[in-house]
Amino acid sequence: CSTCGKAFVEKSHLIRHEKIHSTDRGYSCTNCSYTSTRLDKLKEHQQKHHSAKKLPCHLCGRRMSSAKTLKEHMNTHTGEKPYECEICHEKLFSKCALYGHKSRYHSEHQAGNKCLICGKWFRSFRLKQVKVKHKPFPCNVCGRYFSSEALVKYHMRVHTGNFSFKCEVCGKGFMARLQLETHMVSHTKIKPYACNQCDLKLSSLRNLLRHIKVKHEKHKPFKCETCGRSFARKRCLLVHTRIHTGEKPYLCHLCGSSFADPGSFYKHKVYH
Repeated sequence: CSTCGKAFVEKSHLIRHEKIHSTDRGYSCTNCSYTSTRLDKLKEHQQKHHSAKKLPCHLCGRRMSSAKTLKEHMNTHTGEKPYECEICHEKLFSKCALYGHKSRYHSEHQAGNKCLICGKWFRSFRLKQVKVKHKPFPCNVCGRYFSSEALVKYHMRVHTGNFSFKCEVCGKGFMARLQLETHMVSHTKIKPYACNQCDLKLSSLRNLLRHIKVKHEKHKPFKCETCGRSFARKRCLLVHTRIHTGEKPYLCHLCGSSFADPGSFYKHKVYH
């Protein structure tokens, strides 16, 4: 930096730092005199000081200022990442997260930071090494690929039925506590999510969005190459293809019965 002499590894860091010395702070709050050189800090300020936050999340209790921000927040619970970076194709939970991602990693393109295997761009060579995951470890039961052997072992619980968290109502098992908490809502009579196109009410936002896509938008992008039947979810297509292949990867170690889909497997295990 020509003003204070501080040194940086990357040019984008220097550019952001130089704004500290500039009278032009870059981003101004429309509600007060607060200014910042960083957009994420401005958004953080506005959320903290100027947001009404009247809409609560029924899973964690966190309050949001609008239906849009609540919907994006719910993605952190459902795991959905609808926002994709057009440069490196990384998927993110919210539009704000996408802006932050672009600011951090794609402020400038450098040819030396492009992965020669997948074509993704990265901010530094070190980050490229950390973030590139080509998933070389397959599951020998269903063929799904993972980035490490540890993840394969964790995934195998789906096939063995060895779950850490079990629903006391129906006996269905889950690998994570959050999955169980989300599932438990299905056993309550509370259905706060109403479809604006029909009279259906659902217990979760994820199920509502899926209902709208399948029933009203007829969105079924996954097609079976054998019989031509289409599905809204890739997972449903995978289970369906087992009708044609005869594959039954879910094995009960108590009686030897095998099943093509996890739903039938879970129902069977209740009898044991």
